[in-house]
Amino acid sequence: MPTLDRFKSFEAIVAEIFRAEGFEIARNVSYRVGSVRYEADLILTSKTKATTAVEIKLFRTLTLPSDALFKAALQVEHIRRSLQLDRAVIVTSVRIPIEFQRALVFDNPRLTIYDHDSLRALAAKHPDLALRLEELLRETLIRPDISSASSAEPSTEILNTPARAVSVAPLAEENLIAQGASLCQEITGVKTGKQHARKFELAVEGALRYIFTTDLVSWSSQKVTDTGLSRYDLIARVASKDDVWRMIKDRFQSQYVIFECKNYKDPIRQGEIYTTEKYLYQKALRSVAFVISRTAAHESAMAAARGALREHGKLIVNLNVDDMCKLLALKDATQDYNGFLFDKIDTMLMKLER
Repeated sequence: MPTLDRFKSFEAIVAEIFRAEGFEIARNVSYRVGSVRYEADLILTSKTKATTAVEIKLFRTLTLPSDALFKAALQVEHIRRSLQLDRAVIVTSVRIPIEFQRALVFDNPRLTIYDHDSLRALAAKHPDLALRLEELLRETLIRPDISSASSAEPSTEILNTPARAVSVAPLAEENLIAQGASLCQEITGVKTGKQHARKFELAVEGALRYIFTTDLVSWSSQKVTDTGLSRYDLIARVASKDDVWRMIKDRFQSQYVIFECKNYKDPIRQGEIYTTEKYLYQKALRSVAFVISRTAAHESAMAAARGALREHGKLIVNLNVDDMCKLLALKDATQDYNGFLFDKIDTMLMKLER
């Protein structure tokens, strides 16, 4: 199931769970603050007319960096204040330690969190919905875990009571700025051609550093090989607990990943893949590369990448500018950008011929 379809299914199940709990549901509620458009995944209204903004986050991993969780809490609090609602809720497939949940709620007194375990426990009150949720999580998670880390009995009772007036600190609005949108414009604004190649590399590097800030470290650009005869554009070391990057480290034995930028007007072909393949050595813990080009790769490039994987175990993933902008948009929205990468890899592996 494609990423967008999975998210819509997850959103629909979450909406049905709250409806079964007695709430009226409004989905995908849009609003504007100045020239910026925002959207609430769900707005709940209880029988007592208490209102709640719900932000839904579906990921392929059970863990998520703390900065992403803090940003998600900031996003839903921004929605709550903008729409003058009583409460805010984060619903996520991620497992959030109780200590960290308490820290998020301490900073956001009107926030309630339903993470992987509490959401499943809440759904268990409605067997049909529980079955649909379990099936979706099994399909979505790279490493499904049906055990529960919490014995707490979740409740929606707090959402039935209009919130008392409490003093809240001003929001750090700068943390809501869509940095990825400007990075996308920067990449697309570079002209094609060899004379603009370095500018394209720098624009892509800035985007990659933003997207994978908590996944990759020790970035090094314009790295020359030992022989001095060639160089690759960018290399970084994997330092992530996300299941996508753990798969890259464990299954492909790649502690480092290479990024190659191709600022060609026409689709890249097999020659560019063969060049990149020469930089990959499994014994050097460097067997994964991402080739970023302006447009979708030619079928000959895709065939060459499949050949490198099939014959030598080297994973070369083709990304284009549209893919980069999708990753940036997902990062801005605190959605599953690593899951987008996994879908690319998963499709490649499933279609690999003998």
